[in-house]
Amino acid sequence: SGRSGIPAALQPVRQLGPAWNIWLFRFDHARYRGDELMQSLASLPEVVAVQRNRILKPRRVPDDVHFSLLWHHVNDGSLGGATGADFDSDLAWDLCTGGVTSGGDSIVVCIIDDGVETSHEDIAPSLWYNRGEIPNNQLDDDGNGYVDDFGGWNSFKGNDVFDPGKHGTAVTGLAGARGNNGLGITGMAWNNRILFVAGGGDEANAIESYAYPLIMRRLYRQTQGKKGAFVVATNASWGADFGRPEDAPLWCAVYDSLGAEG
Repeated sequence: SGRSGIPAALQPVRQLGPAWNIWLFRFDHARYRGDELMQSLASLPEVVAVQRNRILKPRRVPDDVHFSLLWHHVNDGSLGGATGADFDSDLAWDLCTGGVTSGGDSIVVCIIDDGVETSHEDIAPSLWYNRGEIPNNQLDDDGNGYVDDFGGWNSFKGNDVFDPGKHGTAVTGLAGARGNNGLGITGMAWNNRILFVAGGGDEANAIESYAYPLIMRRLYRQTQGKKGAFVVATNASWGADFGRPEDAPLWCAVYDSLGAEG
């Protein structure tokens, strides 16, 4: 065994974000059996949970010809669908279109996906920016554990620069394209801020990506809104097929942490 009882066959790769004590390890599959190594790890008193790092698959954006007509908001049956099979978004919009809570907190939704077209005319007005960070000065100005995360976080690249993201741009638009501006489409919430995190690919990177909105929501609470972001929800449009709950103990801990923070 290696340091702290960890089997010597396991090589540490990295901690999956500063929000929790979760680590990614690798091993030589030609020399060792993964199930035996997992059992060895699980038997250590300091180890709470162990799971495999599965590859994630993007969930598809619907490609039917009427997708751009947004029938999911208000479905009157004119496109051949069932009348009323929708979100009743118009009824919700009569009450609220997003933006700011009654307590004055700017509502933020975190989208975790492949990338986003930050210059898109219907998305750019809603993007969240970290006002506690000075961009491109190579410093962690707000003390959140991330350097130069002014525009969010790219967990693939370790910066705040995103690829255009065909999938992520569509998802961001569905969640928060600016409404009532005479352009393009309207998202579910017209005026919320969108905090974007590029992530996915495998479960380790996904967990690493979720650490960012948790840290920012926690920082917002700890500083009474002077730093961080009032993140109320996250969205990730990918998953691993044929999974079982017992194979994913870390996800339970991750979502418990997110829920506990709000």
